[in-house]
Amino acid sequence: LHYPLRRQRQMCIRDRHYIVKHMILNEHFEFIAEKLFDPMTDDVPMSMFSLGNYSGRLNVLSMCNKHDVWLNHIDI
Repeated sequence: LHYPLRRQRQMCIRDRHYIVKHMILNEHFEFIAEKLFDPMTDDVPMSMFSLGNYSGRLNVLSMCNKHDVWLNHIDI
């Protein structure tokens, strides 16, 4: 699955505002996978996840260190 989440550049670390991680949860909001980001080395917060034969709804979260969490979903 390649599902870009708000493709944006990471903010400079001195701004202290950046995407911390992306999380994938199943339709029951159970954890499937996550990708952590390092603002010192990751310019763009992009994730790729292998889901095998998964089908159904995926809940996709993007966590900012400053502004909380954004939730979206995709049906596979």
